[in-house]
Amino acid sequence: MHLAIIDTHFSNLQVWILTCSFLLAIASITFFLKNKTRTALFILFSVSLLLRLMMTMIDPYIHLWDEQFHALVAKNMMEHPFTPMMYANPVLEYDYTQWWNNHVWLHKQPLFLWCIAISYKIFGLNEFALRLPFALMSSAMILMIYRMGKLIISRNVGFISSLLFGFSCFQLELVTGGIHTDHNDTFFMFFVTASIWSFTEYYNSGKQKWIYLIGLFAGMAVLVKWLTGLLVFSGWGLLILFDSEKRFKIKSYKEIAISFLIALFVFMPWQLYIMHYFPKEAAYVYEFNRRHITEALEGHAGSAWFQLSLLGEQFGLIVPYLLVFAIFFFYKNSVNKKIAIVFLFYVFILYAFFAFVTTKMPLVCLAVAPIIYIMLASLISEVLKFIQRLPKAKMLVSFLLLLLITFYNFDMDYIEQNHTERNPGNYVRRIAIHNREINKSLNSTLPSLDYVVFNCGGYNTTLVMFYSDVTAYGAYPTEEEYKKLKSKKIKMATFTDENIPDYFANDAEVFKIKEKIIPVH
Repeated sequence: MHLAIIDTHFSNLQVWILTCSFLLAIASITFFLKNKTRTALFILFSVSLLLRLMMTMIDPYIHLWDEQFHALVAKNMMEHPFTPMMYANPVLEYDYTQWWNNHVWLHKQPLFLWCIAISYKIFGLNEFALRLPFALMSSAMILMIYRMGKLIISRNVGFISSLLFGFSCFQLELVTGGIHTDHNDTFFMFFVTASIWSFTEYYNSGKQKWIYLIGLFAGMAVLVKWLTGLLVFSGWGLLILFDSEKRFKIKSYKEIAISFLIALFVFMPWQLYIMHYFPKEAAYVYEFNRRHITEALEGHAGSAWFQLSLLGEQFGLIVPYLLVFAIFFFYKNSVNKKIAIVFLFYVFILYAFFAFVTTKMPLVCLAVAPIIYIMLASLISEVLKFIQRLPKAKMLVSFLLLLLITFYNFDMDYIEQNHTERNPGNYVRRIAIHNREINKSLNSTLPSLDYVVFNCGGYNTTLVMFYSDVTAYGAYPTEEEYKKLKSKKIKMATFTDENIPDYFANDAEVFKIKEKIIPVH
């Protein structure tokens, strides 16, 4: 990492935030090494939140996959919270099996979309409001990760794992909306982590409230993504079966059953609701989810090693070479070996399951990322123990090691390359910014808002409907569609190019938009 204040492509505000982050990171590590953990953790949480808030605004446009679809559906849920829609007012026939181009949108579970819609209500319809819930949840995970690391091994491991997560370049990237399924998987990771954290607290304290929270968070995880949100129960069940003290106690099964029933009460009402009101769409979505297991859908193919091959990208290039040692020290230094085995099982079962699943998506194993950070922190903590045996400068060496790891993990150079004007070859960014301004101006450009706009530039259609209040389509209508719309007296407008058909070009009632949109495919 370099603190590039000279010749930087960051804005003045971004430079100020990055400079503050650099100084706060130094302060947090210093307080940690002086055993002032609460102060160190508070500073770490603050700087992590500050960085994530910066990342919500670093791209002044909405990304193509899959952020724009989440953005539009959540916009429509502001008025119709229980009818997720992509096209709120479709005037052409549509195929309900095309999740990127349909009316009722059940492609994802609704919880994260409701949260975006609430954020819109509070902060307005903009990119910041779209990404804010994910920045807040990603920051809140700092505290849960610390607590899990502390309970399993030590406060050192808890803090270091939170430090790794807080400054993770990949985790910051998720907040920008620039990675496929980012919103959905960030929320999913949060609730799966919350359920596992609650389970860790329950195992250590035995307090009944954690049983209810486990079920609540697991149910909410399902209501974000799907049944892998019940991951926490797999390790809990394993612990009961292999613990001779719990195996034959009815209480053990009663507790997990109560928690599981709470999870069912959280996510089942929505399933029953959509099966009743949108039966064909719901049936297709459930079958589509099942087909992920046996088919490589939408070109997402890969080998059984696909998820493992992403470890370097998601956690750092050297992590795949260190993971065996990290696992060893995680287990060796764990306070309770049984709970350590459960955590290892969570990682194993999720990666094993998605090695078997034929459709390969890059973020499906992200739910156990916090556990992997705790494992890596176990290795780093072991190195710090060795440093403490040095005769001189042990505090300085420890400080420099943690600082180096933190900012290597952060990788500001990558962020500048991908989220500023530094890279002249980043044409996607320039096109998105260009189209955004045109999309935002449509409400004032059109004579009225009851127009249907055509030839909006491929997948830019979704963004037209997000930034304006019109119904939009990517291509020109066929002549038959055109005649049907004319017969219904539906007003039409279009972006024009050399491919405009004569029946459209020669119709003076079709409003021709002068601005030139750049097609997005």
